Amino acid sequence: MATVIEIEKLALDLSEEERATLAASLLESLPGILSDEDEGFAEASRRDAEIEADPNQAITLAQLDSQGLLGGQYSMSSTLIDEAKLKEALKSAIVEILEERKDLVRDLLEEALEDIALARAIEEGEQSQLVTRDEVFDALERNN
Repeated sequence: MATVIEIEKLALDLSEEERATLAASLLESLPGILSDEDEGFAEASRRDAEIEADPNQAITLAQLDSQGLLGGQYSMSSTLIDEAKLKEALKSAIVEILEERKDLVRDLLEEALEDIALARAIEEGEQSQLVTRDEVFDALERNN
C-alpha cells in the first residue's frame, strides 16, 4: 500500500484542475464538522437569519474596529489575505485531513485508480478489432 508521501507525490503530478477535483472529492468524503445539534451552528444560523431579515444590523470589520471593540488590532490593510499565507494554510489543512483520514484517502485512491483503469480499458476496447460473442466466451472458457 502506498504511503501518504507517495500519494502526495502522485497528486502533485496531476494538473491543477485534477488536483482541485481530488481535493474537493476528499473534502466531500469527510463528515461535516458542524451539525444541526451543534450549538455554535445553531447560533450562527440564528444570526445569519437576523441579518438576512434586516441587513442594516450588519457592520463592516472597519466599523467594528473604529468603535474600539477589537482593540484596534484590525485595519482594512490587515484584512487583506496574503495569497501565499492562504495557500500554505490550505496546504496544511489538506495535509492534516489526509493524515487523519488515511482510510478514506486509500479508498478514494483505490476507486480513482479503478476508474482510470476502466476508462483506459474502454478506450483500448474502442480502438481494438471487434470480436463476436462466441469468441469472447471461448476466450473466457480457455482461461478457466
